[in-house]
Amino acid sequence: MTFYVKDSLLNTVAGSIDYNDTTNSVHFTPTSDLKIDETYEVTILSSVTDLGLATLDGDGDGVSEGSPDDDYVWNFTTTTNLPPSLTNMSVTPTTGDISTEFEYSVIYWDVDDDTPEVSPAYIKLFITLENTPIESYSY
Repeated sequence: MTFYVKDSLLNTVAGSIDYNDTTNSVHFTPTSDLKIDETYEVTILSSVTDLGLATLDGDGDGVSEGSPDDDYVWNFTTTTNLPPSLTNMSVTPTTGDISTEFEYSVIYWDVDDDTPEVSPAYIKLFITLENTPIESYSY
């Protein structure tokens, strides 16, 4: 194996590795969820070669020294990622009929200070009549 992930106790993390020839990228999928607040170490061994069979120069010194000197190693730490919340929801007016225009307002708040992945963020709104959905909108 030329690629592996280890936890903070240096145990190898089980998972599958897929290489994409089109994007020249490696995708690692752990067999089980990674632990929260854990530092992991990723290693690509220097035995990895390019199309000309040159080996990896992980330390960038221009000299082929082999493993472990030329292994490429980096770390990452997992964190908790709490879901965002919607607060201060209000509808104006509070009652009406099928022809009434309603204004719905809400405040998006993320304790982790993450920005929405989609910009602008969308909120799905269900309009109901006596607990029966009659329309659904995304804004």
